[in-house]
Amino acid sequence: SECAGCRDGMKSAVLHFHHQLSLLEKLKKYFEQIRADMLSKIVIYYSKFEKKLPHSGEMEKDKVIYCGVARTFIITCAPETVYFGRYISDETDNYIAEAFQECTPKKKRSRGVSQ
Repeated sequence: SECAGCRDGMKSAVLHFHHQLSLLEKLKKYFEQIRADMLSKIVIYYSKFEKKLPHSGEMEKDKVIYCGVARTFIITCAPETVYFGRYISDETDNYIAEAFQECTPKKKRSRGVSQ
């Protein structure tokens, strides 16, 4: 682990490097990993947002166009683009959170371990 606080088992959040990072620094640190994950799941994300998007009446064509635009945006954007671009608003935050919850596999609970 990169965090000495995690490695040393520290309980206080202020002793953990990852809690000290700003949002922009976190975006810079994890952006490539997240970009790769998002690129591999564009069609899944599209299916979650499909009903909220305007359509031309040709659903398959729309899917190709929306997924193509998303792919281009994800490939060409940078952490600063996301941070300063104000792409996340109250409305989009709800859509994004809902889509990611549906796309994220639920962790199985271990017996005897409370969460």
